[in-house]
Amino acid sequence: MADKKNLKDFAEVKNSVDGNDVKGLKALLGQKEKQLDDFIEKTQDKMDVGNWLKKASKHELEQEYTKAIEAYLHFMEAKLEAIDKDPNATMLDYYALVKYYVKIAECYEKVTHTSLGGKQKDMDGAAAGSLFRVNAGIRGLPEFVSRVRS
Repeated sequence: MADKKNLKDFAEVKNSVDGNDVKGLKALLGQKEKQLDDFIEKTQDKMDVGNWLKKASKHELEQEYTKAIEAYLHFMEAKLEAIDKDPNATMLDYYALVKYYVKIAECYEKVTHTSLGGKQKDMDGAAAGSLFRVNAGIRGLPEFVSRVRS
């Protein structure tokens, strides 16, 4: 009996809706749709972060350290992006990532390096030991020739 009364009330409200009410309802629906899209995006971001972390752990257990490093780096990138999007994020969220930087370093220590000094070159960067010519935009002095004779 209560259901019939609620249906009657709904029918009366539906019949009494005018143009302004329709605009308001559309605005409300648009707002709710945006909130739902934001929720889905946040949920997808959390899933991506979790998936990268699972992959990294799996590769580490299988002693595939290069793949583990790559997965950890993707995880860090996704996590930092999620923290940046979160208006309630604090420094503690960033501090929580330190253990993953340590994990990356531990994996890197376990990677086999095939060339002499390869590990140091990797740590210094791809351009380690390279020579660069830089145009400073200023003119120097001509070469000094010594007049000292022996």
